[in-house]
Amino acid sequence: MSLDIKCNTVRALPGLTSLLILALLTAQAVAIVEQASDAGMPAADTTTVPAQASTLDVAAIRRAQLFGDASNAAVAAPVVAAARAVESPLDIRLLGVIAARRNEDSVAIVAESGRQRAYSAGETLQHHNNARLIEIAAHRILLDVAGEHQFVELEKAK
Repeated sequence: MSLDIKCNTVRALPGLTSLLILALLTAQAVAIVEQASDAGMPAADTTTVPAQASTLDVAAIRRAQLFGDASNAAVAAPVVAAARAVESPLDIRLLGVIAARRNEDSVAIVAESGRQRAYSAGETLQHHNNARLIEIAAHRILLDVAGEHQFVELEKAK
């Protein structure tokens, strides 16, 4: 008979444990609400809606510089003087640029022969084997074509 009592007690333990945990969580929630009301903080009321909508302070958001400061960003500083480069006569189009602080981290999306491909600095163009991409700037790329520096401007949005 004592074995039956022990088995029943063991079977009841998970339920008792759950009840104990529920009681502790309830006590913790009550303590949090009491602390909030003692500190002068209003209890959360999800049924009321403020009479006026709050205003959005756009200037404060700009000052926060959540995504960095564009005015101080050193985005792919040109390595080759633009005066030495000429506009490229190659049949390629610059469709997009991901300009990073370091030139080697930048990516250019170039269309050649009707196909788009992403290139990094130092790569040779797929359909123009004598053209090597040497620099990626925010609005253009520089190529070394048989020792001559050429640039391709980013296409304007239509």
